[in-house]
Amino acid sequence: MEKMTLENRFYNPSELARMLYDGKISGFDYVTHQSEETTHDFKEYCARRAVPENEESAGNYLNHLLREEGRSHTEGLD
Repeated sequence: MEKMTLENRFYNPSELARMLYDGKISGFDYVTHQSEETTHDFKEYCARRAVPENEESAGNYLNHLLREEGRSHTEGLD
């Protein structure tokens, strides 16, 4: 399936999740079209690790966010 090109704007997270799940956008698009804050955090994540801002690092960033979310959820149960 051919990926769609997103306009240079931010999208609703649930809309982005649906497009990602349907294979219409990449993980990089998912990360960089959510909000200014998410885009900024992703850029900082890449800079701290000295890695390029690309599809692979976007996937690693998303995994990082999921681990952090899981960790904070688990700590909240204590």
